[in-house]
Amino acid sequence: MGIRHVWCFHKAACWETVRRCTTAIFSLGLAITLPMFAQNPKNRSVAGVPEFRNAAPGVRYVGSKICKGCHSAISQQYSRTDMAHSTFLPENILDKGWLDKPVDLYSEKVNRHYQVFTRDSKAYQSEYGLDQQGKEVFRHTEELAYMVGSGVNGDTPVVRRGELPV
Repeated sequence: MGIRHVWCFHKAACWETVRRCTTAIFSLGLAITLPMFAQNPKNRSVAGVPEFRNAAPGVRYVGSKICKGCHSAISQQYSRTDMAHSTFLPENILDKGWLDKPVDLYSEKVNRHYQVFTRDSKAYQSEYGLDQQGKEVFRHTEELAYMVGSGVNGDTPVVRRGELPV
């Protein structure tokens, strides 16, 4: 029993040492990287807050082919992963043959019908409701802006309303 008690005490002391070392390493990493980030004028706006050009109003997704022009080694390695295919333009749905017919879903919880379909070489998503006789009461349709998901577990359509994807 005495040995077990000492072992437990030693184990607790080890974990305390690990916690302190981890905290010190994390703090050191922050102390080194934050000043470098702050000194780079490309990463600051007028107010000193980081500014990211790819999130500015009006900036659109250009696709990985554009980025590959300057970052070919990264692109080649990354393209072999599922994550590389996790965001794509809806036109790829048509190329993959996923929407040769409309896909209909129903949510009993919210009593809504959803449909994803193609028309005139574009992909759309509709949300609609039916009355008790099955007659359509309303329908809201949006053109798809992006698809998110690697296809391994599924994909989710994203629509654009105004300037921001929803």
